[in-house]
Amino acid sequence: MPQEQTGIVMIHGREYQTVALRVRKFREQHPDWSLTSEIIQRDDMIVVMRSSIADPAGRVLATGHAEEVRSASQINETSALENCETSAHGRALAALGFGGSEFASADEVANAIHQQAQPPAVPRPAPSGPPAVPRPAPSGKLGDFFVDGVVGDYQPPKEGKSGRYGPAAFTVGGMVVKTFDGKVRQLMEAAYSAQVPAKVWYEKKTSRYGMDLWIVDAQAQGIPDPGEFGDGANEEA
Repeated sequence: MPQEQTGIVMIHGREYQTVALRVRKFREQHPDWSLTSEIIQRDDMIVVMRSSIADPAGRVLATGHAEEVRSASQINETSALENCETSAHGRALAALGFGGSEFASADEVANAIHQQAQPPAVPRPAPSGPPAVPRPAPSGKLGDFFVDGVVGDYQPPKEGKSGRYGPAAFTVGGMVVKTFDGKVRQLMEAAYSAQVPAKVWYEKKTSRYGMDLWIVDAQAQGIPDPGEFGDGANEEA
């Protein structure tokens, strides 16, 4: 029978059980026990989770912890939380005696081998867009809210049917913030390319694009301030 069906995988001459197999054994033997997970830390860099196993009386009999770095692999860029929960479940089940001959699960070992084989991350060039055009200075009032973290995604301005460009959009801390401001875009593009943390102040405003988060001010680690910013919620240029 194929390894995928047995739930036992040979890695470097050793047998490792998949987390799915451990969970199946656990459910068969303890159908009324609980297997729960808790997020300890979750940000743009890492995810840390704890898995706990409790009996019907609520007594915690085993726990397992796991940490995943989002930049460690392409899979973790989109699924670090899921991978972390799987690893935490596998370690908690191993602590309860469902580990077979090895404490680490097949999923955990395979993921570690895959990450070791990944080439080191290199800065990504920022996509091109229309020339940045400085705008008049704002009133100096910061936005009502702020978010910080590594700039994870950048959508450059797109040219519409009228020949005008729409806003640039950046993903920071899991939130999409937008701007028409040329100097804001310059700073955020540089932060995206260098993959350094940025802090963005924003306001919630309604435009022809609906309710969006518009950048009022921004700072990025190691990126020079391009000068006074304009109004990030301005309409198309």
